[in-house]
Amino acid sequence: MRKPWFRKPALWVILFLLIWSLFLLWGEWKKGEEVSNHYLTLARLYPQNEERYLALFLLEEIKKDAPLEVVKTPEEGGGWEVQVTLTNQESREEFSQKMLDLFQLLSSFGFVVKQEKEGGKDFYSIFRGAEPWFFLETFIPRRAQIALVIDDLGYNLEMAERFLDLPVKLNVAIFPHLPLAKKIASLAEEKGKEILIHFPMEAEDDRENSGEAFLLRVGEREEEVREKVEEVLRLIPQAKGINNHKGSRATSDYLLMSHFMESLKGRGVYFLDSLTSSHSLAYRLASQKGIPSFCRDVFLDGELSLSYVIAQLQKTVEIAKKNGQAIAIGHPNEVTYEAIYQFVSNFSEPGVEIVFLSEMEERN
Repeated sequence: MRKPWFRKPALWVILFLLIWSLFLLWGEWKKGEEVSNHYLTLARLYPQNEERYLALFLLEEIKKDAPLEVVKTPEEGGGWEVQVTLTNQESREEFSQKMLDLFQLLSSFGFVVKQEKEGGKDFYSIFRGAEPWFFLETFIPRRAQIALVIDDLGYNLEMAERFLDLPVKLNVAIFPHLPLAKKIASLAEEKGKEILIHFPMEAEDDRENSGEAFLLRVGEREEEVREKVEEVLRLIPQAKGINNHKGSRATSDYLLMSHFMESLKGRGVYFLDSLTSSHSLAYRLASQKGIPSFCRDVFLDGELSLSYVIAQLQKTVEIAKKNGQAIAIGHPNEVTYEAIYQFVSNFSEPGVEIVFLSEMEERN
């Protein structure tokens, strides 16, 4: 006569192990830990396969927050090597905190974690012994950068205020010598915009130079140039940079630009060459003097039509995608305002960011 199932010792052993496993799984869930999962439990149940289960545990938890690529596995020799792509600095900080929480759990298994930072990358090495068992690298892919600059502010307060209210990182270039300069600079600072000094410089056409009360002219001595630089920095102390207004003759003159860039050295401002002349030496000489320097890529409003300015903004984006960055200069008028407003409202380029010039990387 066959024994009833409940009298078979082997079945009781299997049932006991099953209940014990379920109890442990329930215990993990009951703890309410944000990072508990079945691989963590399996690592505790089967210590002979602990390292593999813990690696799978890490991979599963990481994938919840960011795309990852397994570069190397132990089967290929050595330990695990994993790369994680993050979107921005905020996600980097959140991910770093999560990893610290995960590593706290791993420490209960006898692992030691070493974390290093370098630029936009974080490196995590997990040790149990001399060699790292798990190596993790996180990085933020470099995005193309565009900077939008509005020149010629200083004549019209109402129009300046409209541009300053745009919900975008905007760089505004203010004439230093006009009565409204200080008022507009204060408003720009209050609105969180970046301020440049729009420095009037001599044009090739003398008719464009007539009536200018403040102008950098070819032939001025180094001392005269330095005094003008000091004056504008005193008038607009909030300025992060300087760019030229007109200046097709001035920026093409080697001696004048040498004096000018020498006067800018050590003053903590960058220089943007508006590139009003293809013969301009300003950008090259600024770079040679060690001054953070940039040059304009696009003029937005050579034609005052909405379709044209929007097309120029799109051209700026395409240049940035190709070259890594692009700088566009526009002017305070109704058409340019409306074009930038529409552009910013509909901007959806995940690989491109709009930045202040001070955040832009210098070109090689």
